[in-house]
Amino acid sequence: MTPTMNKFIIILIVGFGNLFAQQGRDSTKLVIIGQSAVFFGPSQQEYDSLAKDENSGIDEILSDFYYYQAPIAKFLKEHKIGVELTSAPLIVAQLSDGKTQTYHRRDFGQVVGVLLIDGTQEPKVMLGVETDVDLIPELEKFFKLK
Repeated sequence: MTPTMNKFIIILIVGFGNLFAQQGRDSTKLVIIGQSAVFFGPSQQEYDSLAKDENSGIDEILSDFYYYQAPIAKFLKEHKIGVELTSAPLIVAQLSDGKTQTYHRRDFGQVVGVLLIDGTQEPKVMLGVETDVDLIPELEKFFKLK
């Protein structure tokens, strides 16, 4: 095979791999199994709607949310706890006893927040923007890291 054909085959495989990965994802529902922190925020359509209202403060909310999410995600990953970022309308927590709990993001009444799931206890919903200084002690307590 020529080098050009090798590149073509690699591009073809990578392209189909991404296509299959995208088809396998359900953007309307996020299912979590095991320990994870799910950071949720608005979809593009929801953002666009909120951004039309100059008084919504959505840009500042999202700026703060993502700013603090980065060090929190780093802390969680250091402790081998999953981190998800989603705008899916439904978040499903699969518990270790086989039961599931479904959360409808619209029912939270806040644009952003974090859903803590460890698989063994009742998931915890934390609404709004939390700083890393405020949230890390909550994470340590919930995930029993101390």
